[in-house]
Amino acid sequence: MTWLFPIQYHTEFLPYLLGVLGLLMTWELHDIELRAGRIKPRGSRAISHGSRAIRQWVRSHGSVRMYIIATPIDKNTCESCRQARGKVFSSVERNRKGFRPISTLCKNPAGCRCELVGLIGNWPTAERLSKTLQESEEPPILSDSEMIQLAASAGSLPSGADRLGLYLLEALQSEGINPNFAMSRYRSLICQGLEGIQHPYVVASYLRLSDLLERSGNLTAALNIVDEFLTVAKAGLALYPPTRLQSKVMTIRRWRLLKLLKTR
Repeated sequence: MTWLFPIQYHTEFLPYLLGVLGLLMTWELHDIELRAGRIKPRGSRAISHGSRAIRQWVRSHGSVRMYIIATPIDKNTCESCRQARGKVFSSVERNRKGFRPISTLCKNPAGCRCELVGLIGNWPTAERLSKTLQESEEPPILSDSEMIQLAASAGSLPSGADRLGLYLLEALQSEGINPNFAMSRYRSLICQGLEGIQHPYVVASYLRLSDLLERSGNLTAALNIVDEFLTVAKAGLALYPPTRLQSKVMTIRRWRLLKLLKTR
């Protein structure tokens, strides 16, 4: 065999070259044995106990860092909920024992409709909000325009936890001015949850969608949503099941809808 170009090397580099070739051969033999099933893979201790920098990055980019209170604004919104709307909390504050997002009790006779929207926040607008949160002694409160701007970011985000959270935020803000759009967002969140995308907003979407349908006079559709919720809840909503109160609210709503339909 004739080489098209000369090979030049320095004798002092030869041991290093042989060492690299030896490692490559070792890895190849290991891969062959692994594929043949003669050895079993084992987790790497170095990976499971990664550097502190890696662990910090995972914590900051792979979990919720802040929560925002959102609620529909209409004639049924009490003053306590209005004042709490747009308030931002850190995840540390949210997980503290005895955490109360609303300082005074909600006075809505139909029950509080406030929701905590969690954000990982590894995108520009949320990063700025996270920085403001870190620099504030008291929880900052977003204005209406800031809430709208934040929710509008959903369209530019890839599918993921933050996008779904912003969908909920967008729907809650739209109930009073564009209920049809809000209902489409709730239905989208429900469908994604039923299709296997685990997120914490499925129950809230069922509650809000059935309430909107009932208030708009579409009682049959509202009853269908309530029945769907009760069926899904009975089968089990894996990571984010409804509370007893939420199940009770939907059971009472079903009884009321059946009564209203009979009187038509």
